Amino acid sequence: MFMNFQMSDRAFRVELSPVEEATKIVIKNNVINLASGSPDPRIVPIVELRDIAARVLEERGFSALSYPNAGGQDELKSEIKKYMHNFGIKIRDDEDVIITSGAQHALKMIADAFIDSNKYVFVENPTFYETLAPFKFHNASIVGVSLDTDGLNVSELEKIVMHNAILYVIPTCHNPTGFTMDLEKRKQLMDIASDNDLLIIEDDPYRPIADGTPPPLKSFDDDGRVLYVGSFSKVLAPGLRVGWVYGPKSIINRLALIEQLDFAISTFTQYIVLEALRSGLVSRLVPKLTNYYKFKMSVIQDALSSYMPSNVEWTKPKYGFFLLIRVKGMNMESLLLKAVERGVVYVPARKFYVSGDHFDTARLSISVSKEEDIRTGVRILASLISS
Repeated sequence: MFMNFQMSDRAFRVELSPVEEATKIVIKNNVINLASGSPDPRIVPIVELRDIAARVLEERGFSALSYPNAGGQDELKSEIKKYMHNFGIKIRDDEDVIITSGAQHALKMIADAFIDSNKYVFVENPTFYETLAPFKFHNASIVGVSLDTDGLNVSELEKIVMHNAILYVIPTCHNPTGFTMDLEKRKQLMDIASDNDLLIIEDDPYRPIADGTPPPLKSFDDDGRVLYVGSFSKVLAPGLRVGWVYGPKSIINRLALIEQLDFAISTFTQYIVLEALRSGLVSRLVPKLTNYYKFKMSVIQDALSSYMPSNVEWTKPKYGFFLLIRVKGMNMESLLLKAVERGVVYVPARKFYVSGDHFDTARLSISVSKEEDIRTGVRILASLISS
């Protein structure tokens, strides 16, 4: 019999993610998946990755299976710097890259490094739930800032921001709304950050699949106040678990020490991503992915316009995986079980908000379902809302 050991208060600050809850439903049921944030398996380059993996093992032998270096492989870090340069990010001598086990690992380490109890963290409201979780784990004082169709409401932020706080943003293809911050707002935000000495965490996983979006906040950063978080999960495959943080060396070196506490990164998958970059696989995939997901986003927008009743509102992104719907007078958490019975699953969005009820919201995803399934799923959901 186990003794009744007392857990820390932190252990009870974490809840099951609504995305994880929806994923479990997908696994257990044969349903149309409008919930997942994974890339479409039909476009993941499995054959190419298989060949690269075999080549890595053949050419590098045991070194590809050895313990990882703290902070990641230097060769991969150099390639990622070239990759970011294509986004318009300036590569500076006083900044560096740390490899992480996906973007979520990066965000957790940043939270470990910077957030003490009651540290003020400003976020878009709503925002990605899995990032709220590590902030809550450290008992941060989280403040939500509303969103406009062109991104974060910077006027609202300017009125309430506190000196020396942290700002977490997903300015491109926001999760869960799909909104993209326009160029002028990005410049205004950087001015506010400079005036108030903010540390900005820029989460940018969808940029490679979104053509024509404004440059990253990091491209305007002359003070080393933006930590840029990227990932190959949407371009290659999420199971590779390769992401990164780019920022001042003093911060990156400290994150590398924190990373040693879990050794979560994989030497093997780092080399796979390295070869995917060097061989040109990533650069060949990007335009294909952009067009593919842009088309699927247009499919769901057309389906929503065709089927949804008048009490439903939704965001209208062109790129990315997600959009947010609001159904006046309906609890979308309660509706979920009925939707699953009818053959479709989505993610109730209440927990994406910092505070408030917001039971009438849901996140829809276009990432994994086929065109015809997206249309059918929206039609089923619309019939349930109308009934």
